[in-house]
Amino acid sequence: MQHAELDTEPETLQDREPKTEPDTAPDTQLNTALNAALNTAPYTAPPTRLQTESQTATTFQCPRSNTVYSLAEASQYDNMRSPFGINEILRELRPDSIVLDAGCATGHHAIIMSNICQFVYGVDKNQDHIDCAMRKTNIRANVKFVNADICNLSCFEDGQFDVILVSQVLHHLVDKGDICDESKNRSACQSAISECARLLKPKGKLILITTSLYQRQQSYHFFQFFPETAWRRLRSNWTLTETEWFSALLRTYRFRLSACHTPSDSHWNETERSPYERCLDPSWISTDGAFALLNEAEFSHYTRSIRNDSTQNDGVKLARELEAKRRSVGEASVYVYTLRDELDTII
Repeated sequence: MQHAELDTEPETLQDREPKTEPDTAPDTQLNTALNAALNTAPYTAPPTRLQTESQTATTFQCPRSNTVYSLAEASQYDNMRSPFGINEILRELRPDSIVLDAGCATGHHAIIMSNICQFVYGVDKNQDHIDCAMRKTNIRANVKFVNADICNLSCFEDGQFDVILVSQVLHHLVDKGDICDESKNRSACQSAISECARLLKPKGKLILITTSLYQRQQSYHFFQFFPETAWRRLRSNWTLTETEWFSALLRTYRFRLSACHTPSDSHWNETERSPYERCLDPSWISTDGAFALLNEAEFSHYTRSIRNDSTQNDGVKLARELEAKRRSVGEASVYVYTLRDELDTII
């Protein structure tokens, strides 16, 4: 695939990420659409004891394939994950919008968006996720799911979409073995952004949801127990969208930042158990691809550190602290970019 040369004068990170207050007041009309889509009860797990080190070690399994997506069983992912930033996303939709959810997983966002807009396509390279999404939408006429890679969406025509959602996808584009290869990460990211620019109508919207390194450090309890070796190894992948290179990439493909939000949402819908119990549950672990990137020694360090910390701290107090951090820092941010047409670019 041919790529455009990157702009040699990139926007700074400060230009790309304006400071905004966390969004805490949901819109009534949007809540109506949200409630209409949530036709199943949220997952609530029974209270469990902390597992012993041997139990955790034997139940943790490597991915079935070479991609970080395949660590999660689709049903577990679907039950435990929650559609992040949905209110901010719905504000960008119109009744006549044609939307692409690129990297849709099990269809959480796509299904809710279909209550607002004319038609939604969801694509994901994990067939298990697509199968799960299709089972949930077999009676919906305005949603279609396709097994495809965001880096090559030749199944769609140029200028087909009004809005494209890319939620927590850009750090998952390469195979697990290449996750620390900065060159391959950038090449895959450029392919994805290039496809988004091709598929959007002029002045269409790209909605990008991504987690900054600071948010990863502050708002995710379990990342604090990843060993330093993992942080050093994965840093270039985790900070991909924070670099000047990424700002230049967006500018090259004519994307202009039009809004930035930091919701207080969580990516998980379970709140019954303590953070310690969740972070040692293999089913919960399977819902975040970051664990697939740890080697055996790093994962052993993680479980040992969680267990040691749980003997010294109160899980209820920790849950309150995490909630406060999520509201002040956010687990991720929602960036809305507008695709400028050629005339805008010339001017």
